[in-house]
Amino acid sequence: MTMTLRWTTASDNDFIQLTHELDAYLQICNGDKQSDYAPHNVMDPHTEAIVMYDGDLPVACGAFRLYENQTAEIKRMFVKPSHRRSGLAKSILVSLEERAKTLGCKRLVLETSPSFSSAVALYRSIGFREIAPFDPYQTLCSLCMEKWIL
Repeated sequence: MTMTLRWTTASDNDFIQLTHELDAYLQICNGDKQSDYAPHNVMDPHTEAIVMYDGDLPVACGAFRLYENQTAEIKRMFVKPSHRRSGLAKSILVSLEERAKTLGCKRLVLETSPSFSSAVALYRSIGFREIAPFDPYQTLCSLCMEKWIL
């Protein structure tokens, strides 16, 4: 498999396609509760994003948005089921972290479901730790994490 990482924005058609697949997956996992999370997943079209390709096929994505006080929030992480467990999510996270550093960020935060054990294990393996839910996730069933990237 020839994997290529491409920086783009949240208005990129391949990124949008992958996030639609992510939303469909989250709808299956979360059912009716997904509508509580959906408003927090809207991305500014100019947000920096990554799309990972297997040849010409977009297979994974991720993005971050500047949150507050030199903090970037990791958003829209998704790997197609056919390409999971191959290191793509880790590669995307490492690239997002490096880009956030170049923009002066000192901390990354993210929100995920505590039931996504593989994702939580990945985040922990690269230095994220659990924190109290941050705005706007305080009232949702969320696991929030942070990583300092000084």
